[in-house]
Amino acid sequence: MDNEEIEQTKGGSSAAENIIGKVSGLGGLISAAKKTVNVVSGKEEMMPSQDALDAIMDEKKYTDFIVCKMSGGKAVFVNATPITELNQKAVAGPDMKKPLEFDGKKFKTNNFQILNDGSMLLSFQDFKKNNSRGGGNKFLNTLAGVQTSSSGKSYDRIYQGLYMLHFSPDGHLNKNYTVLLDQKNKKGFFNNSPMTADNFSATSYIIQSKDGKSVNWIMEMVKAIDVDTDFSSMMNFNGTTTNTTTTSYAPFYSIEYGKLDLQSGISSEFRTLGDLEKKKYYLYEKYNRIQLGDYTYFFSETPKGDRVLISRIDLNQ
Repeated sequence: MDNEEIEQTKGGSSAAENIIGKVSGLGGLISAAKKTVNVVSGKEEMMPSQDALDAIMDEKKYTDFIVCKMSGGKAVFVNATPITELNQKAVAGPDMKKPLEFDGKKFKTNNFQILNDGSMLLSFQDFKKNNSRGGGNKFLNTLAGVQTSSSGKSYDRIYQGLYMLHFSPDGHLNKNYTVLLDQKNKKGFFNNSPMTADNFSATSYIIQSKDGKSVNWIMEMVKAIDVDTDFSSMMNFNGTTTNTTTTSYAPFYSIEYGKLDLQSGISSEFRTLGDLEKKKYYLYEKYNRIQLGDYTYFFSETPKGDRVLISRIDLNQ
């Protein structure tokens, strides 16, 4: 249960006993949370919340990536890639001083694709905790694409590097391509948003070239937080007037793009839409991309909506 549900169920019940039975197998996690079966007797308020368990899992370090192929009810292959090897095979584009180093902790997967030659691409993003922000005040009225409430989750994750692992068809790691997204804690337009751009994880996908030798790596991430203030006035029955000001925040998305040469294991420089134009452009909320023939088009605009940017990727290059 999350923290709010625990507050609602304090006092102990048979439900609490069921929770203990389900989580007792976690062993070290429960010990680390310093909670025991004293819950039932009332000596403890409740077992560790899901929030507490998630926080513990966020700090747990893993040693290997395991790639396994199952066919006909049997394992065709099971191959392990140690985290040390993953970092040894890390590469970055010329716009980065050195490749990112993965710490082996929990991450967020954002894509997995199998290419025409049977090789596999796994993309994920790491994050770190940042408690100095206090989790962000959650008295927002609306937030596009993100569920919020007065007791909603805190924005204490800072998303950073993106990794693209290229595995051979038999599950061996070829290369680990790394990109550091340029979000820089931007709030956007000097507003007092309780969250920043790097509180939001990126999504990514690849577009394979016609010859199959390279892929275009497209990443969609938040670049700024927009603020919008609405004012309304209502006349009451007693003749008084009620004025209401509603402030809402919305993430502005953009595209980071580059090319990975899978044969040579080389990464290109990565750019953001609008970099070359020296303007800030953000994707349209809807209908922001289309593929026509050998080209993929992206549609974005400036915050004021006074300029439109149409960007094109040639799949043959």
